[in-house]
Amino acid sequence: MELEVNGLHSKAKITFVGIRSKWPTFKSKNNVVKKAKGVRKVVVKKNISFDDYTNCVLNDEPKNVNTNAIRTVKMIDYSSTRLERICFVSDFV
Repeated sequence: MELEVNGLHSKAKITFVGIRSKWPTFKSKNNVVKKAKGVRKVVVKKNISFDDYTNCVLNDEPKNVNTNAIRTVKMIDYSSTRLERICFVSDFV
């Protein structure tokens, strides 16, 4: 079977994990493609691994990540850190 992952054709073994719609991840011999709608790309790239997706689906283990943001309220800048729950399946079952 031939699949196209990230513009590259591959006939190698590809592992797929999909948590929900628009949250797929693919793992081949030398490439990992991670997508997560609604989560910043930097957070997906640095803090979420393929194993996190797998643990979320198979073991129902949520992934929590600290995220930083800069907000402006009435011309005053604030930096904030908050804990976001990234991977969770329990509310879909």
